Amino acid sequence: MKEVYGDRKQLRPSEKAALEKLAAKRTAPGEIIDLDLARRAARSTNQLGQQVGLLIGRDGRVADVVLGGRDRIYLPDLGRFRLDSSRLRRLRLVVFLPEGQHHLRDYRRSSQGKDRRDVGPHRPSGRDIVRAPEIANDLLTDLEKLRLDLVLVVAADANGEPGAVSLAHLSPGLADAVAFDGRGDRRSALRYRHAAGLAQLGVDFELLVKDLEAEVRESSQKGYETGADNAVLVGAYTGSAAEARSSMEELLELARTADINVLDTITQRRRTLDPKTLIGKGKIEEVVLHCLDLGADLLVFDRELTPGQLRS
Repeated sequence: MKEVYGDRKQLRPSEKAALEKLAAKRTAPGEIIDLDLARRAARSTNQLGQQVGLLIGRDGRVADVVLGGRDRIYLPDLGRFRLDSSRLRRLRLVVFLPEGQHHLRDYRRSSQGKDRRDVGPHRPSGRDIVRAPEIANDLLTDLEKLRLDLVLVVAADANGEPGAVSLAHLSPGLADAVAFDGRGDRRSALRYRHAAGLAQLGVDFELLVKDLEAEVRESSQKGYETGADNAVLVGAYTGSAAEARSSMEELLELARTADINVLDTITQRRRTLDPKTLIGKGKIEEVVLHCLDLGADLLVFDRELTPGQLRS
């Protein structure tokens, strides 16, 4: 019986057994998740009041059952080093939210780019809008960083049945248009779909992954072939804007002299430098994901990092 990943200390034997049994159910090739499996997982997430995640392989088998908290879920180590740019992880993540009907927002049924907010005051027609759960930033981070096939979030309804759903997957064709404004805002190279339920999602998983793999391969072939290292330069400064600009220009010239292909430069001015991560935990995560999107091999900082900052 496959072990459940996460904090299992408070689980009753019957609850633990119910989670372990989720791994025994297989999903058909064209489905993202088997409906009976989704029902069992939704029932468990409501009973426990905690998020339940399923990592499902291309063969339809459940690779891992993950127990999270009420508001967040932590995945097991899948090997967090970046895969080859022409490959995906061959795993999809399905996360169930306890009583998720309380966390629904208005979304367009299908969209791309920055889709982490509701549709705002300029609403399209009613038929284009659906109430669906928000996909948390940490799940989108896992999608991008781990190169998952897709992430699907399912809101369990009050009866413990799978309700509204939101789906996100990579879109390599959008990667070149990723916007990074230096303040930590980034338009993700992702596509989204939202529906009132699994049956309304209308996605053939096999066809979706086939098309996505082709797009990933095509995008990787457009990468840099100069032989030089591709880098993003990062500068964190406490001085004036003029001093920051001058220092970054000097770093840029040094990089070019070293035959480094500079893909982007990121400058941050702070009152004080973060002793642990230099530029702040949230910012460093944004920078790393930006590097992954651009295909950067190196992240070059405009100062010597401490051992603690290197580990972070």
